[in-house]
Amino acid sequence: MSANHASPKYKIIIDDLLERIKKNDYSYDNPLCTEKQLSLDYDVSRITAKRAITELEQQGILYRKRGVGSFVSKDSVAKSFVNTNISIDNSNTFVLLTPFDISKGDMLRTVDVVNTVLSKKGF
Repeated sequence: MSANHASPKYKIIIDDLLERIKKNDYSYDNPLCTEKQLSLDYDVSRITAKRAITELEQQGILYRKRGVGSFVSKDSVAKSFVNTNISIDNSNTFVLLTPFDISKGDMLRTVDVVNTVLSKKGF
């Protein structure tokens, strides 16, 4: 858990979840911890935990399956790791780092998202 107590508790949860997503602590196939578990882990109300998950869902980073739980969105992870402030020069070379084990996800969708973002930037 982050030590930054100046931020609202739900933002601390969001930051920690984003960091864990970047570290590939969550797979696309398994749900994240529940609102109840987050509330216990961070010593917050369930409403606070739900707000963190809802904000990540609204940003497209998570999606929910009713009765199953919240999952990491494959497309959102690819988008979040592509630098959208790319400066275009005469080079058409770039580096793509995948923040997850490509065998756990649908790599074709990831490449499609990256291709779309890069196309908009003139690549």
